[in-house]
Amino acid sequence: MAAALVARLVRAVGRPEHRRSVRVVERGLGRALGRWGWALAVLLWLIPLWSARAGRPPDLLAAWQMPFGEIPWSDGYGYFEGAHQLLANGRFGGFAEQKPMFPALLSAFLWLAHGSLDQALAVMGVILGLATFLAAREIGLRHGLWCALCAFGMLLGLGRGVAPTVVTEPLGMAFGALALAVLISSRASRRPPWCAAGLFLLALALLVLVLGLLFAIPAVMKAKANADLVRAGDVPAMEAAEKAYWPLWAPFAMPFASAVGVIVGGKLKKRK
Repeated sequence: MAAALVARLVRAVGRPEHRRSVRVVERGLGRALGRWGWALAVLLWLIPLWSARAGRPPDLLAAWQMPFGEIPWSDGYGYFEGAHQLLANGRFGGFAEQKPMFPALLSAFLWLAHGSLDQALAVMGVILGLATFLAAREIGLRHGLWCALCAFGMLLGLGRGVAPTVVTEPLGMAFGALALAVLISSRASRRPPWCAAGLFLLALALLVLVLGLLFAIPAVMKAKANADLVRAGDVPAMEAAEKAYWPLWAPFAMPFASAVGVIVGGKLKKRK
């Protein structure tokens, strides 16, 4: 941000040769980041993981959620247990079955990493790096280099504390960054399917904490008819969750309704 302010100041009141120097630097930096920025983004997202494993957590949240950089704690333990149970016997744990989206992906990462949590979190860091790079790249194409750097810095600053932990926030941030990259692209304004895809990613990002209930509630209905599908002790808890979260399902349909409105409105405009 400081570099952006300095560049703006030079462009406004600087000498002509200084302005040319700033343009040359911006052009060269933009080309370099356009070609190799994805690698730099991934590296910057992996640094918090290395720092936490070395005993220097990036903030207090990381220290609480992952003591000593190795032990999942609080909600992270429930997600970690659910991912392992899914790999072992095909079922989620008592906590993770209410929010199965993240444990399911975590189990896939653990399977790819041969059970290593460090490598599984590194895979998530790579995904975060690529998603935030795509978002910053689209911002740069529309608003310039310095806006892209500031946007990436803000995302990194907000997410570096949860990157080395086993929580749902990194997954939500990755979906959000991908949604931002799709929605602000020029294709989203011209092609309704791109807009619908961006709205779908945005819905996943906003409702990643409760989206699992959409998949878990049908299991409750089946459990009433067949007690073997879900443990009897879990059914009341799931029914309570169903009653508590059903008002939140409506926003999940709003992006799709908006997408339909965009498509229908565009067709009606063309007919006129």
